[in-house]
Amino acid sequence: MTTKTPKNVTPAKFAKWLKRNIDCEAIVRRGERVEAVVYADHIEPGKCVPLVAEMDDEILMITEFTNDYYYPQAAKRAIEKGEDAYSPVPFYEWVQDQYLTVKDVKITKVEI
Repeated sequence: MTTKTPKNVTPAKFAKWLKRNIDCEAIVRRGERVEAVVYADHIEPGKCVPLVAEMDDEILMITEFTNDYYYPQAAKRAIEKGEDAYSPVPFYEWVQDQYLTVKDVKITKVEI
């Protein structure tokens, strides 16, 4: 199943799309930035994924954080403190590779 994506995505459209497709909290700040915490219990019980979305010229860029969080407050604090994150990715690339909206995903941890 494919998730429909908004055309000409903006921070407001992204927040609306996120809330429609994922169990999350998403707040639009000053109309320019979205701060979101995704409740990813379907991936791992209690997992919370912080996301930030910001415009870079005409492109909405999505930032995911490198650490795992298991409480909404910890995920929100990661956003507030600007904890370690991966490089921002354009929304239309990110949405093709993301796993948060997939309801039947099964993640298996592998010991390295």
